[in-house]
Amino acid sequence: DAVFQSLPTKEEVLTTLRIGAFEPELYDRGEYRFVERSVDGSVEVYKPKGSEDYAIDTVFKVVDKFRDTRYFKNMESRTIIGNTTEFVMQTPPHFIDLAE
Repeated sequence: DAVFQSLPTKEEVLTTLRIGAFEPELYDRGEYRFVERSVDGSVEVYKPKGSEDYAIDTVFKVVDKFRDTRYFKNMESRTIIGNTTEFVMQTPPHFIDLAE
C-alpha cells in the first residue's frame, strides 16, 4: 500500500519508509518525472509517466543527516499475524545473491 497521499516532510520519509528506490534518472527518458519539491527543498517527489496520484511507485528523494542522497518508494511491507491488526510487524528484509 502507498504510505503517503500527499507531500511528506523529510523526517516522515526517513522514519517511515524503508524500501529503497533507484534514482529516477536511471530509468529511460520520460519514464519518471519530477513533480514537486517541499518548500524547504528537503524532499523531492518523482512519479512515473501517467501517474497523477501518490502511489507505491512514487519516489521520494531526501538527503539524510550524513548528507547522503537517499531514494525511497512510497510503500511499506507488513506482516500481519492472525486475523487482527493487533500483531503487525515490518516484513524483515530478505537478501538474495543475484549471482547464484
